[in-house]
Amino acid sequence: MRIITTIVAATMVWVTGAFEARAAEPINIHAGGEFRKLTRDECNAKAMATLRADQKFSHVELTADGFVLGWNDVATVLVAAFPFRDGVLFLVTAASKDNFIAERLRNEVREFILDPKDLPESSGVKQVSRKTPQPNPLPICWEVSKRGAQNTLRFFDAAAALAMEKQGMRSAIASKTMVFGAAPEGMAVAVLVPGANQISVNLLVIAVSEDDKEAARLKKAAQTELLKILFD
Repeated sequence: MRIITTIVAATMVWVTGAFEARAAEPINIHAGGEFRKLTRDECNAKAMATLRADQKFSHVELTADGFVLGWNDVATVLVAAFPFRDGVLFLVTAASKDNFIAERLRNEVREFILDPKDLPESSGVKQVSRKTPQPNPLPICWEVSKRGAQNTLRFFDAAAALAMEKQGMRSAIASKTMVFGAAPEGMAVAVLVPGANQISVNLLVIAVSEDDKEAARLKKAAQTELLKILFD
């Protein structure tokens, strides 16, 4: 389908995206990723390996929906991998109060996944690094909405920006398939990802805040408004 071809082409410019904090917005969020010829388990294994060994994160886990989540005392990282054709489309999202740390983590985790060397054993992806982890200083919430592809998705960037603004967030369009939103309480990012077939898409909305309830509220508000604009 033409709309899927357009989305795939636009997704390949995921490579960098960021929203740097202003004085009233204390959290920085960076996101980036691309296509890699790996299985989802292999991608997750690479993400977990670098967060544990290279980044020394105190907690790394595979979430119930198959994403990799990790944090330390200054940053949170989420790696979302979506099966696509003969590999995966993956997105690394890193958040920190320190903009340099968030940007570095996004870049280094993404580059490790892209590097064809040192492929870990994927059978260990369900291990958790610490049974009683330290509390996450920057709680992160996310949700994937699966929908059929339709022509309104050509305007995803404008729709996502409008959704952020209507929910009181300052928006920034990083690409045709990635839009950021910023509020004093936290940050959000909406991403359009092609589905595994030619007739569906995934809409991923991520939000981060110092308060887990606020992160959940921002995620729900942005997601609900975006789905309403695109599909109602």
